Amino acid sequence: MKIIIKTLQNKQLPLDVPEDIKIADLKQEIEKQHGFAADTQTLISKGKKLDDENKTIADWSIKENDFIIIMIQKPKPVAKPAEAKPEDKPVISPAVAISGSEQTATAQPVPQAPPVQPSAPVQPAPAQQAPPVDEEKVGNLMAFTGGSREMCI
Repeated sequence: MKIIIKTLQNKQLPLDVPEDIKIADLKQEIEKQHGFAADTQTLISKGKKLDDENKTIADWSIKENDFIIIMIQKPKPVAKPAEAKPEDKPVISPAVAISGSEQTATAQPVPQAPPVQPSAPVQPAPAQQAPPVDEEKVGNLMAFTGGSREMCI
């Protein structure tokens, strides 16, 4: 049975499958023939999400030359483990004292450098001058709206 897979980019992908193919197997077939990962696919037919992967396309009343819309979800980004900021981590440098045949290591903190200050202060942007006021237009606007001069400028 021939069905049409339509993407959201208006591509039509023909697919020849048996009537008794399960939705899970259909997704695998789409991945095999068109390269969309099965676990990122959402299939929709006649306004219904084909979410029961154990049903066949015949169970969903999909017939010859019907189309199924495919939506591809972007893979979720892998969360990176939170790292402590350098100033939060104690920095330890080993100092080894050798006396005879025994070695002992002692941990001593390394002093942190002070934060860098900007070299020049940030200057504010120069003030812009207001455009000249057209008194005739302000007067007309005041007469029309009944507002004060300050409101009409």
